[in-house]
Amino acid sequence: MNASLFTYCYLSGFLLLLVFLLTQINITDMKTPNIYKALLIIAFMLPFFAAKAQIPYVKQVLIANGGNFGNPGNKITIGSYDPVAKKYKIFDSVPGGSVTQILVDTNGTAYMATDSFLVKYDLTTLKRTGIVEAHSIRYLAFYKDNIGASIGEDGNFSNFKMFKKSDLSLVYRETKLKTTWCEGLTIQGDSAYIAMQGSYPYRDSVFPFKADTGKIGVLDLVNMKVKRTIYLDTLTRGLAHMFSGKNYIVATTENYPPDNSYISKVDLKTGAKKIVAKPIMYSPFALYDDSLYAYFNSGLTGYNVVAQKGSGSAIPAQQFLAGAYDTINNLFYLTGLDFTNPTLARVYNHNGTETDSFHIGVSPQGIAIQYAQKSGINEAENFSFEAQLFPNPAKTDLYLSGINMKNASISISDIAGKIIFTENKDLSQLQALNIPVEMLPIGVYILNVRNSEGTFSKKFIKN
Repeated sequence: MNASLFTYCYLSGFLLLLVFLLTQINITDMKTPNIYKALLIIAFMLPFFAAKAQIPYVKQVLIANGGNFGNPGNKITIGSYDPVAKKYKIFDSVPGGSVTQILVDTNGTAYMATDSFLVKYDLTTLKRTGIVEAHSIRYLAFYKDNIGASIGEDGNFSNFKMFKKSDLSLVYRETKLKTTWCEGLTIQGDSAYIAMQGSYPYRDSVFPFKADTGKIGVLDLVNMKVKRTIYLDTLTRGLAHMFSGKNYIVATTENYPPDNSYISKVDLKTGAKKIVAKPIMYSPFALYDDSLYAYFNSGLTGYNVVAQKGSGSAIPAQQFLAGAYDTINNLFYLTGLDFTNPTLARVYNHNGTETDSFHIGVSPQGIAIQYAQKSGINEAENFSFEAQLFPNPAKTDLYLSGINMKNASISISDIAGKIIFTENKDLSQLQALNIPVEMLPIGVYILNVRNSEGTFSKKFIKN
C-alpha cells in the first residue's frame, strides 16, 4: 500500500469512528457516561492518526567500480548495498575504463557517467533502462526534466551537454567556453557552473590544467548559452570539484602535490570571490551545513567554508576514492583506494567509529545514496496541527510557523536526499521563520526541522 492510500485509510477510519461516537452522545443529558467514553477514546486514538508521518530512510547505497583501467577487456560494474541486510550485489556492467559519478533522482532513477556512456537505471528493479554514447563525461547535475553533464574532452570542444531524463536524447551542447577540459559541475537556479580545467588553445599534453588560471564557466540554461566567466586566481589552477551552498558555490582544485590545493568560495548575490583555505586535501565529496567534507591531512573531516575553520576532529579513515554522506543517519560511506584489486567500502559515524564495512570491486569511483520514505508513527512529532508551511507552492520565500523548538536544525533537501539549504535556529521566540527559496530550481523539496525532542517534515513545491 502506498503512503497516500495508507494515510487516507487511517484518516477515513478516524472520521468514521468519530461520527459513530458522536451518535452515541445524548447532547441533552450532559451527565451521560457516553460523553466521557467518547472523549476518552478520541483522546486515546488521536495521537495515532495525528502523528502519522512519512519517515525518510536509506533504501540502498549504489557503488560503481571502474575496474582495471589497463585491461583491454575491462568492464565497469555497478552494485547495490542494502544497509539492513548488509549485502552488496552487482546488478549491471558496461564497457569502459572509468566511472566518474552516480546521480540519484527523486523518482527512483539513477544515472551513471562513465568515460564512454551515460547510463540510466530503474532503482526498483535494478534494471538498465537507457544508455547513450557520450564520451568523457565528468560530472552530472539535474535541471528540471534534464540532466546536465560537464565534458572533459570529446574531440569537438563540447564543454557541456544536456540530456533529457526520459530518453537520454541530447537537447543542448555548448562549445563556446573556450577551454579544452571541464571538470566539476553544479547547478543553482537557471545557471550551470562548470570548472574550466584546461585553457584554450594551449594545452599541456600531460596535465591539461597546468595552463589554467582558475576559471568557472557560467551557462544560462533557459536560453542555452554562455552567460559569463568567473575568474578566480592563478593559484586556483586545476579546478576540479564544484559544490552548491546557500547562495554561494565552492570550487576546489586538484593539483599535485596536494599541498597546493585550494578551496574558493563565490557569493552568487554579491559576486565576492575568496580563497578560504589552502589545505592538504584529497577527494572532496559533500558540502553539508556549510562544511566541505574531504580527506584532509590525516583523515576525514569537514571545513566550514563560511566560518573559514575546521568543523570537527579528523576521523582516522583510510584514504578513499569516493565518498557519500548519509544525511539521515549522519554516516559517511567511503570507498577503498585500490586500482588493481577488489577493496572495501567503510562506514563511519561522526565520532570516528567504523560502524560497517563490505566488499566491493576494483577502482570504486562512484557512490550515491538512494533515500526513500515509508509510512510510520513518528512519536517525536508533537506539532502536526500547529505547524504551517506557506505559501506552497512557493516562488521566492517560504514561511514556517507554529513550531516551538530550541536549537532547531533546519534543512531543505530534494527527495533524493541532497541537502540544498541548512540553518540552525532558535524557533521558540519566532512567530514565523522566513526561508528564501528563490535560488532553488523548480521542483519538489522536503523541509526538515529537528532537534533532540522532535522532528517535522513537509513537502513543498518551488515554482
